Amino acid sequence: MKAHCSRVLILSITTIALLITGCTSVQQPYQADREKLASEGSTVFVRPGQYTIFFGSESLNEYIEITYERGTVNEAGQMVVELGVRNRGPVRWYNFARTAPEQIVIMAQANFYKTPMQGHGPSGPAVYRTNRQKFVIKRGELVDCRFVCPVKTARSYQVVLSEEAPTN
Repeated sequence: MKAHCSRVLILSITTIALLITGCTSVQQPYQADREKLASEGSTVFVRPGQYTIFFGSESLNEYIEITYERGTVNEAGQMVVELGVRNRGPVRWYNFARTAPEQIVIMAQANFYKTPMQGHGPSGPAVYRTNRQKFVIKRGELVDCRFVCPVKTARSYQVVLSEEAPTN
């Protein structure tokens, strides 16, 4: 009985100490590696939610490809980004060992920047971000994505493609 009470007391004190330190501690945010950031292209894929080490990652990069990418300025002086995304289906040998999706749902968002990308990758805050757009791409299908920036000072862009956010 005495041992049980001392265990409960130690557990209670430990729990309170962890709660107090968790509420008062300050944590430094992770700083992005500038070299890695500079090597990013104008279209990037976000890591998938279903990530495995063996036999692929169920990554968008394994199933879709970018067929074209254009950044132009329209008559109104607004930057326009057009992107062709195709669901090429499974292409690696281990993709045939499991059921490949008949369609892929992606979310796409364009970020526009005031300064041109130096080397590649964003070098400052975005002057405009589009809403996330949802695209359902069947196997073999090509989808044309189009983003327009109403801020006329935009000089560069980056399109982020990710899986559809899971609904809880």
